[in-house]
Amino acid sequence: MRFRLSLLPTNVITHSVRSLNAANGSSIPVTGKTNLLLDLGDQSLRVFCLVSEHVDEILLGLTFLEENRCVWHFADRSIQIRGHEYRLYAHKVTWSLRRVTLQTDTTVAPRCQQNLMALKIYRTLAPSNNPWVSKPFEVAPGLGLARTMVADRPSKVVMQIVNTNDEEVRLPKGTCLGNLEEVVPVVGGRVMKTMRILFHTSKV
Repeated sequence: MRFRLSLLPTNVITHSVRSLNAANGSSIPVTGKTNLLLDLGDQSLRVFCLVSEHVDEILLGLTFLEENRCVWHFADRSIQIRGHEYRLYAHKVTWSLRRVTLQTDTTVAPRCQQNLMALKIYRTLAPSNNPWVSKPFEVAPGLGLARTMVADRPSKVVMQIVNTNDEEVRLPKGTCLGNLEEVVPVVGGRVMKTMRILFHTSKV
């Protein structure tokens, strides 16, 4: 069974006071709620959904499994939904990656390094106890994202960008800022010294 993601018109999303929580307890903002038609080929189901700009995978929760009398056959790699059986397929694991996008319209001054506010997009709500860092990423010609250790929260994630151009660059909200990757801390003076070098200068 595979799910395809589709764009959702904003006029079908209504306000919701519900909230989402990641496995580590952090709160994930909810844009609203909607009802979607889940087409499984031989049957269609109406599914109540919470919508969040911080999650880019379709996640079926415990309520869905209970209401639709789901039975998971691990040995056969299949799931039974309302008496109908479906094959399950593995996809590439992306637990150690998270995507980030620009939170607000931003103008980056010429020939300088400055902070950006970003939104974190979760691919899974699985817990993580390790730090996350941004990967070096070229946002636009002459505009590069620095490797930065970031806070584990869904919004107001501070990242650093360097503009080597002689003119300012305007970036619209939602601009892709690449991926974050999970790292394992290493105890030792060498790592701390390297981090100090990375954040030493603010001018190009």
